[in-house]
Amino acid sequence: MSATTETRTNGRICANATTQMLQRQASTSLGRNPRILSDVACFTDFRRYNGDVDGFVTGSEQMAARKSASSSHTVCPVVVTVNGNRAVSESIGTILVRFTYDGGSYDCCSHGLFVSRLERSDDEWKMLSLEVIYDRDSIQSVTPSSNNIGIEVDPKARESYRCLAWVLAQNGFSVDQTLPGTDDPGSAEDLMSRSFKWLKAQ
Repeated sequence: MSATTETRTNGRICANATTQMLQRQASTSLGRNPRILSDVACFTDFRRYNGDVDGFVTGSEQMAARKSASSSHTVCPVVVTVNGNRAVSESIGTILVRFTYDGGSYDCCSHGLFVSRLERSDDEWKMLSLEVIYDRDSIQSVTPSSNNIGIEVDPKARESYRCLAWVLAQNGFSVDQTLPGTDDPGSAEDLMSRSFKWLKAQ
């Protein structure tokens, strides 16, 4: 199924179509390897970065060069609401970060809802943005016999992404404490409201 021949039900596209939209954009519009799509696809307002795709890629490469942490993302499209040439995608996602600290290896796992704006141009869907409503996160030892001694997460940090913020802070990134999260329902509602207002405004 392609993005130009998607099957619609009540104005919604199946998850496969969304994935193919993003893969096409990564391989053609961005001119980059689709394998790194999860790291480059328009994270315009996302934990450690607010800007365009090229800037995000550059920052990610710099972070990877430090070799203190490696990350991957799983994004599972759930539903796409379509209005003409515009669409809003809501996807459950997980951010996974493996890092070392004080001689130990740890995994940080952050869960959230990824909200994307997409627009069709010349029969191709383009991903315009990706924002996250953070839900919860945790840090666990890679080796069950070890523990988190020495890791002191700020108890005053946002509950929905405090562990992820701590990991990023260790790598020199300043994390915005006003990102949408389930610990601040109003912020989540505002993001969804803005997204669907944009969807209808064509």
